[in-house]
Amino acid sequence: MTTVDALITGAGPAGTSCALALARSGWRVVIIDKATFPRHKTCGGFIGPENKALLTDLGIWSKLLEKGACIVGQSILTASRGALTIMPIEGVALGVSRQLLDTLLLDRVKAAGVGVYEGAQVRNLYNHGGGFNVLVDHYGDNLQLNICARHIIDASGHRSPQGGLKNIQLGIAALYENMPQASGRVMLHCCQGGHVGINPFENQQVNVCYVVDAKHFETKDRDPQRILADWVQENPHLRKVMQGAKRVSSWKAVYIPRRKTVTLFENGVWRAGDVAAFIDTATGGGISVALLSGQLLAMALTEYERDEDRLKVYTHEYLRHFSWQRRLAALFGDLVHRPWLADSIIRLLDINYRIRRAAMSYSRPMAVIKSGVEHMKDERSFV
Repeated sequence: MTTVDALITGAGPAGTSCALALARSGWRVVIIDKATFPRHKTCGGFIGPENKALLTDLGIWSKLLEKGACIVGQSILTASRGALTIMPIEGVALGVSRQLLDTLLLDRVKAAGVGVYEGAQVRNLYNHGGGFNVLVDHYGDNLQLNICARHIIDASGHRSPQGGLKNIQLGIAALYENMPQASGRVMLHCCQGGHVGINPFENQQVNVCYVVDAKHFETKDRDPQRILADWVQENPHLRKVMQGAKRVSSWKAVYIPRRKTVTLFENGVWRAGDVAAFIDTATGGGISVALLSGQLLAMALTEYERDEDRLKVYTHEYLRHFSWQRRLAALFGDLVHRPWLADSIIRLLDINYRIRRAAMSYSRPMAVIKSGVEHMKDERSFV
């Protein structure tokens, strides 16, 4: 039986960020994922400027640039009724595929001595009070692993939807080429029943990732290309950008919840990333939340001895960093799928640069990782 301090499920940005921070503190860590890497992942692929310090510290910022990640200097919002505004990006933002980002992070995890099992899933989990006995099916090597872990960290992403389609959206993505207007720009085109995100990726490809209400998806016979074609005709700015573009990959989809309460600890299991809470996709903050929440959880676990104190600190820091971001994203996400509201909001934003700057600022985490971690270290007095 393998004995570790932490077993992490999910090798995306939240899981790998947490694993690296724990390993640096001397913890023995194992991370498992049902996928094998490199792999494609449906995601907008926007890395905001608030992530540069953390990704530099993790050792992959320069590697992302070397591998062709695109520097993004403008954020453009449009609506079907013609409104358009350019949102300021202060600092260096990137457009990058999850295939590249996750692979580089996982390489760093392996180099840090973390045990990595790809193509693996938890079969059984038993909490014996002082830790967990875990049975893992490792499909990659056709083995079963017995692991004893003091802590379990769930960073496995969204759960499959339960019930009907009322509170469900779908994220659907494909790669395109021959889209010159997307160079150096991340775009959000608002349409009836959804929005289309466009972001430049490595290899001169462009990620077209749209979010559609599940009920709207049903009315279009579940045809991803038909939905996009209808929106291209509806939104004149989207139509101009997509003119002459060629799709070079198949469509891939994932379910996205509309709302999710913040659950950072449940039944003895810690949570980070999308499984802990949800930030609406309209503001492109998912990768930021994943990376930073993994770091904040690791800091709480390593700096405090009792789970009660760890949870208090983790909750405090999570809400301090993400409350405004989650609120603004939820509000904006509700409005952008209604054409007349989206048009009004974008025209309002376009009136004044200060309004646009404030909206962009509050849509990002309230602090970059270095100041956030130092702040948490200095706030032990409230525990």
